[in-house]
Amino acid sequence: MNDETRTGAEAVGAANHAHAPSSGKYAIDLSGAQWRISSHSSGSGSCVELAALAAGHVAVRDSTDRTRPALVFDAAEWQAFVAGMADGQFGDLG
Repeated sequence: MNDETRTGAEAVGAANHAHAPSSGKYAIDLSGAQWRISSHSSGSGSCVELAALAAGHVAVRDSTDRTRPALVFDAAEWQAFVAGMADGQFGDLG
């Protein structure tokens, strides 16, 4: 199974955003990822950063500690999350 065909659940926690992993079926190279932070962060740095990846995958990392592994979601997982946010499904969390 290659990076393009594995599920997001298999990818979660598998990506290292700072360096290209050496090997393994969960290896995702995020060294060239173009990270974006929300304009609503007001420059405080207390936010998450997102990067669009191949095949519709999206990587998410903590902007306050970029040494921690990124989470990677496949296109369907990301679309479900965004739809849930827009629908207010997570309004009780914060």
